[in-house]
Amino acid sequence: MHISELISKENIVMDLKASSKKEALQNLAEALSSSSKVPAHLVLEALEERERLDSTALGKGVALPHGRLKNLPKITCVFAKNAPVDFDSKDGEPVSLFFGILVPEEAGSDYLKVLSTLTLQIKKQEFVAALLKASSKEEIFSVFLGK
Repeated sequence: MHISELISKENIVMDLKASSKKEALQNLAEALSSSSKVPAHLVLEALEERERLDSTALGKGVALPHGRLKNLPKITCVFAKNAPVDFDSKDGEPVSLFFGILVPEEAGSDYLKVLSTLTLQIKKQEFVAALLKASSKEEIFSVFLGK
């Protein structure tokens, strides 16, 4: 599985316009809602439910907010950039790169594959640096393609 298979250019948000964790989750919920056609309030509930368990901030300025929803037809992913915001990251660093994920409640191994694909790439410093440097959807998608 490749990130470009999970996130299309249309699902890239260049300026999330969030000044807090709450606002970032709300805006990610809107983006995921637009892509999945699920009402934004249901998406937000799923993201917040997961976030209450523990922060989805992975460190180094990256977060992976995700949630499960009943009756979701397929896994939906978005990517968003934002000015750095506090996201309760264990390393104390603010987050500016967000990978939002919605999965069907019954998703099992496919869900794990998505999380694994994303976290393996996020661990690569050059991948994160390229995303931070990118200034357009096209540049971000090129990073996803490995170019």
